[in-house]
Amino acid sequence: MKNNEVKHRFLPLETALNVRDLGGYTGHGGKTVKWNTIFRSGDFPALSSADKNLLEQKKIISLVDFRSSEEIEQNPDCLLSSVKFHKYLSAESGNLVPDFIKLSQIKDQLSESELTRKGDDLMKSLYINLVSENAHIYKGLFELLQQKKTPVLFHCSAGKDRTGIAAALILYSLGVSMEDIYTDYELTNVGLQNKYEGLSHDFGPLISYFKTVKPEFLSTALDWVTTKYGSINSYLKTVLNVDIELMRILYLE
Repeated sequence: MKNNEVKHRFLPLETALNVRDLGGYTGHGGKTVKWNTIFRSGDFPALSSADKNLLEQKKIISLVDFRSSEEIEQNPDCLLSSVKFHKYLSAESGNLVPDFIKLSQIKDQLSESELTRKGDDLMKSLYINLVSENAHIYKGLFELLQQKKTPVLFHCSAGKDRTGIAAALILYSLGVSMEDIYTDYELTNVGLQNKYEGLSHDFGPLISYFKTVKPEFLSTALDWVTTKYGSINSYLKTVLNVDIELMRILYLE
């Protein structure tokens, strides 16, 4: 992906991070995913007036929040006047902060490779849990998309794991290549560069898990789905009730 396209994909916000448009990718039949229709992001509890106005200009009518009830209580989203449908689809197990706090308490006792392995294992377990035990959050998002309640913005806390899987499943349903799906997923490593800097002292090298993703995390979830259901398409259809043909009619042009 060209640098100017990467820049164009991110919304130019100063008080919210990792906010971007899923449009522009090439999907089924060479058609293009519609711009200004499906957005993904991290949370946005303290938007500036300018950023709030910019988001409201996108005419977002549906807001989907994947965060746990505790996360929402601590950092409620700034309200957007354009939103008509506010859907809470909480993945209560999606917040790994407590697990990483425990791991950080023993980090000095572990080698760098051991710490990385344990951190990666936590992330991979989360990703499997999201597509298995928390499939309802993705089913709810697709239900809203198929009702054409768009433009829609879906998000979690950082907009990388729960949100990353959602974006991957949406793009896959639209026939976007796996290469572009992973490209979109890894843009989080650009979008979260300045988030969580204040936690570096407590977490040390583990801080990377709060603001970056690795392709093997997403592949762990997609491989689990494929093994369990035979294909990602089968998972979309049988577990998430996705009408793939309808999705392509609605969101490709």
